[in-house]
Amino acid sequence: MSREIKFRGKHIETGEWVHGSLIGNDVIVGEIVDWDSEYFATEFWIRVIPETVGQFINIIDKKGKEIYEGDVQIPKSRNSDLKVVCHSDSQAMFQSLPLSFYKNDKRNSGFRVRNDEEVVGNIHDNPEFLEEQA
Repeated sequence: MSREIKFRGKHIETGEWVHGSLIGNDVIVGEIVDWDSEYFATEFWIRVIPETVGQFINIIDKKGKEIYEGDVQIPKSRNSDLKVVCHSDSQAMFQSLPLSFYKNDKRNSGFRVRNDEEVVGNIHDNPEFLEEQA
C-alpha cells in the first residue's frame, strides 16, 4: 500500500490554502504537467507561509475530511480536551496531543490520530483554540 505524500500551506500573499508537493520549507507546487530531460513545468509554484505548512497524514476523519498537521479534532469522549495533530520527532510518527500539552509541553507522548473523530479547524485559521489554553 503506498501512501500519498502531500502538504498544505497558506499562500504568502492571499492567505488561501494551497495543496501540493513541498519544495524547501516555503514553496508548494502542483502536479508536473510537462517535462523532458532538461526541464519540467508544474501546474503552479506558490510561496507559502512556512509556519503554516503541514503534511497530510494519510488519515480521513469521520466526515471524510483529510487530516493534516495542525488540525484540531474533537475527541470521541466529549469530556476531553480538543486535540492537535502534530509530528513527534522522537517517536517518528504523527500524534494527537490535548491542546493544553500542545501549547505548553510538546514533549509529552500523544495519542494515535483517530479517523472516528472530527476535524473542527486548525491552529492557523482558528488561533482561538490555542488562546483558550494560555
